[in-house]
Amino acid sequence: MSLSLAFHPDTDHLRHIVKSLSLLSPRLEDLSLRRGGPPSGGFANIASPGYRPTLRGTETCELLGLTSFTTRRMFVAYDALLGLGGLPHLRKLHINPPFEASDWAPPGQERRDAFFVALEELVLTGKKGNHQGCIDFVGIITPTSLRTVTLDLRWPKDGTAEALFAALCAALGGLPCHGTIKDIKITLGFRDDRDENIYRSPCFAPLLELHALQSLSIEGGPKVVVDDATLDAMSRAWPSIRTLRFAWPTSPRLNWWEQSLYDRAYTPPGADAPDRPGATLAGLVPLALRCAHLEELEVAIDMRAVPTFDGHRRPPVFVKDARLACKVKALCTEGCVPGDPWAVASFLSLVLPRLGSIGGSTPRATWERTFYFYRVLQAVRFQERDWAIGHRKNFKDPAGL
Repeated sequence: MSLSLAFHPDTDHLRHIVKSLSLLSPRLEDLSLRRGGPPSGGFANIASPGYRPTLRGTETCELLGLTSFTTRRMFVAYDALLGLGGLPHLRKLHINPPFEASDWAPPGQERRDAFFVALEELVLTGKKGNHQGCIDFVGIITPTSLRTVTLDLRWPKDGTAEALFAALCAALGGLPCHGTIKDIKITLGFRDDRDENIYRSPCFAPLLELHALQSLSIEGGPKVVVDDATLDAMSRAWPSIRTLRFAWPTSPRLNWWEQSLYDRAYTPPGADAPDRPGATLAGLVPLALRCAHLEELEVAIDMRAVPTFDGHRRPPVFVKDARLACKVKALCTEGCVPGDPWAVASFLSLVLPRLGSIGGSTPRATWERTFYFYRVLQAVRFQERDWAIGHRKNFKDPAGL
């Protein structure tokens, strides 16, 4: 059932609707409540910025057959969440946690026993100053089979963003269902309201407990700076990972003349720059080696130092069977620092042999040259392998698995 609700001056209006639904449709399974457009006439005064329609009351516990609950353009208070949390079959929850502190739990709440125990899909929106409610909510639920977590958040612009993000990751890593969470998507900005804060490696440490993770995507323009050690730890913790995306702010779309000026003016970040990438090309090797299902990769990398494998008795990755090679088909370079195009292309043709595109950021000319060399070397790599197979040569497996 989907209901689009008009503005109403009675603060208990939403509560009465839920109570009525529990009496009229006790076996209701799917409920979606959406606040309608701005009011007019006599109710126009309640459309002020301070008006925040909120579902309150424990009547939600009477919807015993509910499997999916969604709200849009309204908040859900703590007492209503207490009612929802005890429902035995609720598998999908899409809500805006409360904005007002008076509508939330007392500080210092710990995880509640059997609270949203059947939950499989969680979507939280914290774009209206209720970001702390999202963090707190993740910190008190105890699902046993949660699979998907989607968070759309906006941090205050007061320098606390990284600490808030770290607290959110700690809450996610502390969930009791380590073996079931497969997909996490966190959006921290949108279009002209990009996040552009910097989040460093220690923030992600709690997420390494989620060993079944298949997709981690951080979007909205943040600058995620992870180092090689963190990428190595991720490759060990998430062997089934398919998507690993830390989407940096995108470069502006320019015509060829403007782009050439941007390319000429490009300077790499200095050694002390806070947004200088911490990862190097060497950090890609454990991902390519251990994460056989990895298909989407977007990480800021400093490519000026190119590892050399000359003299090594074993290759860094599998080279005998193309099916064992890393499946990543596109390398987005937002946030990356380019290196020597030929050297970078040579390295990538060995470690990421299936790429169909490289680039997307300034300096575009350098990335285009890198990709041109890559395509040439990619063909050479295939010829090398085919020749070796045809001449019955021995292929050594990489060491360090």
